[in-house]
Order: sequence, then structure tokens, then C-alpha cells
Amino acid sequence: MSAPTDIPTAPTDSDPDRPAAPAGGRTVRPAQVLAVAVAASWLVPVATHVLHADIVLPVLIVLATAAQLTIGSTVLDRLIPAVGLVSGVAIAGGLLFSVWPWGLDPVPVAGLWLTLLSGTAYLVHARTGRRPALPRRMTGSDLPLLAAAGYAGWVAVAPSLRGTPTQGLAYTTLTGDRMRQFGLFDTIHRVGGYPFLHWHAAAPVVDPKIGRIYPSGMHYLYALLDIFVTSRTDPGNPVAELDRYRYYVALGFAFLVLCVTWGARRVLGAATVGWQRSLVVSAVGAWAATGVLTTMLWCTWDAEVLALAFLALAGAIAVRPIGRPAEQLVLVGALVAATGYTYSLYVPFAWALAAVFGYVNRRRLRPHLRLVLVVGPISLLISVLSYLLELRYDTVSTSDALLTPGFAIAVPHSTLLILALLCVVGTLSAAGRRRPTTATLALLIGTAAVIVAAFGLYQRAEIGYTTYYFHKAMHPALVFGLMGAGTAVTALKQGRLSRAAGPWRHRAAGTAGALAGLIAVGAALPGPLQFRYQDMYPGPDTTWARVWTDGKQIFGVHGAALGYLADRHLLGDGRPTVALWDPAGTENRDLTLIMASLNHDSGTMGPIVYGLTGIDGLVKIAPPSTPDGPLAPAADQALGSVAKLLQTSRVPLRVITPDPVAAARLRAFAANHPTLKLTVLFLPDLPGERSPA
Repeated sequence: MSAPTDIPTAPTDSDPDRPAAPAGGRTVRPAQVLAVAVAASWLVPVATHVLHADIVLPVLIVLATAAQLTIGSTVLDRLIPAVGLVSGVAIAGGLLFSVWPWGLDPVPVAGLWLTLLSGTAYLVHARTGRRPALPRRMTGSDLPLLAAAGYAGWVAVAPSLRGTPTQGLAYTTLTGDRMRQFGLFDTIHRVGGYPFLHWHAAAPVVDPKIGRIYPSGMHYLYALLDIFVTSRTDPGNPVAELDRYRYYVALGFAFLVLCVTWGARRVLGAATVGWQRSLVVSAVGAWAATGVLTTMLWCTWDAEVLALAFLALAGAIAVRPIGRPAEQLVLVGALVAATGYTYSLYVPFAWALAAVFGYVNRRRLRPHLRLVLVVGPISLLISVLSYLLELRYDTVSTSDALLTPGFAIAVPHSTLLILALLCVVGTLSAAGRRRPTTATLALLIGTAAVIVAAFGLYQRAEIGYTTYYFHKAMHPALVFGLMGAGTAVTALKQGRLSRAAGPWRHRAAGTAGALAGLIAVGAALPGPLQFRYQDMYPGPDTTWARVWTDGKQIFGVHGAALGYLADRHLLGDGRPTVALWDPAGTENRDLTLIMASLNHDSGTMGPIVYGLTGIDGLVKIAPPSTPDGPLAPAADQALGSVAKLLQTSRVPLRVITPDPVAAARLRAFAANHPTLKLTVLFLPDLPGERSPA
């Protein structure tokens, strides 16, 4: 079956301030409608909560929000910005929900939200005569757009779907960073709001390194979504909670690909015909879902993924005017706030975007100065909230943190060069020179490039090379470049097909354009998987998505151990636990952190967890010649270091180990220190590091 394709229409963003035509029949007073809407705003959440169907409420909120927007003329052009606006307002509204008496309970949260939407609809109707409405039109390029987002979501979860549920934990708990992200999500769930507003309750639960100051927009948003999904504020079984979290991460990556791809299409506007839009959407979507951005999945940069989606969406909305400047201001402001409080590294890019938007639209925004003076400061203040918390609690300076080394896959120079050339072609083409949108996007890309260059120069001046955060800072410029690269299609001749051909030819042309996009970026090329792990480089015909979804190239080495512990009900059982299962202290640290996260005691266990770093050689210890004989000096020193660490604990601990010598010596230590109430669990069959292959 062939897909429908786009047919040229008038510009997508129409003038909203047209009074609706009066309906025939009996006149209904707006005040009566408002009263009914407010009543429904509370009755519906009560009903869904009784039926354990609160998942319906976020859908209703997004639809109700989209019905009040005027951006675009298709259903997706309305829904995608609505999701961004709801997310941004939810992150900002979390400051209220964190301190009001009802916490994150779905009934009052949804009730207040729907009431505000009802009031807004009433005021808009009273002023302009416009009633909430959703467009029903869809276009052919919607199909590759949704396909790219759906495939991206599958890519995110694919490795964790293999084998038993407990085997999938290896991918869900891939890094310590993932567990710290999950810990913030879990803490917000449990304390009912942002940790810094409930620090007394949050301190024992959340990782002390990030609990108060880390930007928690993503964690709050996912926790709020989880409450609607489960219809309860108690997250329940921690392993099941972690399992749900991986799907929220997958949704975040799918949303990123959706925003970048939709942004590329929005930048094109009505200047192109259907097959050209299908070509751009297919190419951008396929590359975003399979290219270097997928490395953020196994690097477990969960917060960065969502922040990048917000930033891409903000850019797409900012570069092209819509009929209602006030609406555009609110959309951009909400997304700037969401970007900054989801990932603080992107605050400079968000502020630069806001500055470009304000400058380009200064005349259109002048009649809305009062709204600018409200939305602007609130948006910018929330975006830098994590920086303000760092100053408040006198933590490590941001300048030092930006020099932190770490592992990251660099964006290939060839990719950057190709994107730059395509952007230049799109900007200098005859159609590009006539469109203000192209110039605005070029200004946005240019400011992002300046920020990246300045950051690179700073790192080189301080440490002599670029590292970690520089590579992460490349991603905003990359997604803006992807949106701009699509404008190169305007240099191609449209031909007469768009005006003279029948519908089936439009569909055939749109399908051909989508296939051409897939082929152009190499997302569907056949051939064996080729990947050099030591170089972290995929070979010919191999995308990064194939490397990740294969499940045998990149994996968590503690998967077998987690499955073993889960089968014996030792995961998330509430017992503070130290895992000494591997010769490397870093691996013991990571497994102990996983268990602490599932036990909701990362704050209490923090000093123990990170104290294990560097204490090596605690497994496969050579037995002494006699039961009480001396050990090798290295083993004796390692056990002594562990004993000192255990003595610092404020709570009774359980130690698990597969090593008989370590178990015997630690049991003797526990007997000599009864006040510690230390328990040593000898698990000789506990698996060590293991590949899933």
C-alpha cells in the first residue's frame, strides 16, 4: 500500500484570531460551558483514578493543550509542540507540586491542569471568538516521521528485550551514571517532588553527589508520568520500577528523533513539494535514529537526550513565525526553561536561542511587552536553577566540572563537514535567500557554533585538549545542523508533478523520496556487522544503531550476577548491601551502587559505595597455608581497607561475596565487632563478569 504524500498548500501557520461562525440552534452561554468544563476537569481525574486508568489524563492534557494552540495546520504540527509545552510547564509546575499538600497525586495535579486549560479556553474565546479545535489533516511525510521515532524507541530498548527479564537488567543498569539518574527518578517518586525541596526526606535515598544540585527536570517528568501510568504515588517493587524507567528513557530518545525530524520539516515550510519533504524527513529521521546520537543510549546520558529534544523543538518553533506571537513566546519560553533544568550544559545554547528569537521577532513581540517581562525572567530563572543551587550549597565549581575527563564518542568530522555544506547550499539557494526562516536558522546555527568553539578553546587553554563535555556540547550544533541541512533540497527542481499529476503519482513520488532518504544516509544498507571495539569505530555498512541493538558488542558485565541475585530475592529487599563479587574495585562499586539504588539507600550508602573504588583483589584470594595463617600482602591490605570502610557505616550492612577466604575473614571481623551488626553472605555460585554472547 502506498503512502499519501504532501501536496503544496498555503503556509502552515494560520492566523488564529478569526471569530468562529455562530452555530445554529439554541445559544449556550460561555459561562455555562466554563462551569461544565471546570466540573469535568475534576470529575474525569477522579473517575480515571477509581478505574486505575490515570494514563488517560496526560493524553487528555496534551490534546486539550494542542486544541488551544494555533501553530501549524496538521495534527502532528499541533501535537508535537503541545507535548513540548506540557513538558516544560510540568517541569516548572513541579516547583509548586513539590510543596503543596497533595504532592504528585494524579487527581489534584490533573484537576488543576485541566481547570487552567478550561479557563484559558474561556478567556481566549471571550477575546477572539476562537474555540479549541484540532486540525484533522495529515500529510505523506508524517509516515516516515512517525516511523523514525518509532524505530528510535525500539533501538533504545532492543538489547534489554532479549532473554529473561532479569537478563535485561544488564543493559538497563549499564553504568553508574544510569543508576544515579534512576536514583533521582526514584527519589522524586518517593518524596513527592524535587529533592532539594525535600532534602531531609531525600538525603538517605538519593546519591549524595547529585541529590541537591543536579538538574532534575527529566527525572521529575518521568516520575510524574510513572505516577499516571501506575495510578499510584508509591512506585512499588524497585526492580519493576527500574524496568519501567528503561521505557521512559526509550520514549525520551524517540521524542528526540521526532523533534529533530519534525524540526527539519518545519524549517522547510511550504517552500517544497511532497517528495522533497519526504526525502528530508526520511534522511534526517533515519540518520538521527541510527547515527552517532544513538551512542548516548549506551553512554546512559538520559537527561541529555531529553534536553536535546527540548532544545531542538525550541529551535524549530523559534525560527519560523506563527500567527500568534504571544503563543510562540510561551512555547519557546517553556522549552528554554525545560532545556536548562533538564541538562545544565545546554543553558548557554538555550539562552542563545532565546536571544536570537527575541532579536528576530523584536517588532512582533513589542505589543506583548508585559508578557515578555513575565515569561522571559521566569523561563531564564528556571533554566539556571541548578547553577543557583550549586551556589547555594557551595559545591564544586562549574568551571572545574567542565574540565572533567570521561568517555564520549566524538561526532565525525566528515559528518560535520557534510552538514555544513548542505546548510550553505540551502542558505544560498534561490529559495533560501527569499525565506527569512533560512536566515534565522543560519543565525541560530552560527551562535551554537560560536559557543562550541569557545568551549573548545577554553578546554585547550586549561588542559591542553578537548574532552567529554566538549563532545557533548557538539550535539546542539549537530541537531541544528541536521534541521538546516534539509534546506538544501530547495536547490533541487520541484518539477511539474506537484501541480499536474494525479494522487497516485504524488504517493509514488513521496514513497520514492522516502526511500531515497534512507539510502542517502546509509541507514538501510545490508552487510555483516563490522565493529572494532578497541577503536570504538563501526565499519562499512554498520550504523551505531546496529552496534547497540546487536547486544553483543556493548553490554553490562554484571547481568548474570543481577539475575542470580534477583532469583534469590536479594535485589531490592531493603537490606543495605556491599557486593564484593569482582577483583576490580570499580566493578564492586558499580554493583553495590545498583543494589543501593534498588534499596533506596544511595544517600546512606554513598560513602561506602565510592569508598570501594581502588580496593582491588577481593575475589580469587589465594588461601593461606593454615586457616588462621597470613594472606598475601595485597589481599591482606585489601581486606583491611574494606574492614575500615565497613566500620564507617551508620547502618547494619550485609556483605555478599563468592570468595571463601574473603567470607571467612569478614565473618571473623564481624564477630570481633558485634556492634556493627554485620552480616556476611557467602555465595559461591555468584557469577562474575560475563558476556551475553
